[in-house]
Amino acid sequence: MYEFLIWMLQLMCVVFCFGFLVLAMSGVLAGFIVLVDWVNIRLHLGRLERKRK
Repeated sequence: MYEFLIWMLQLMCVVFCFGFLVLAMSGVLAGFIVLVDWVNIRLHLGRLERKRK
């Protein structure tokens, strides 16, 4: 019985760690995409302002 509980605990730990890792990676990816989008928008607005002058 104790072996089963320990095994379940280890499994939960692994699942939790894996989920946290996936969440962290997706957060980093989303932040990177937002940053790239922001830079592209800034460059685009800069070009429009230069054309207007």
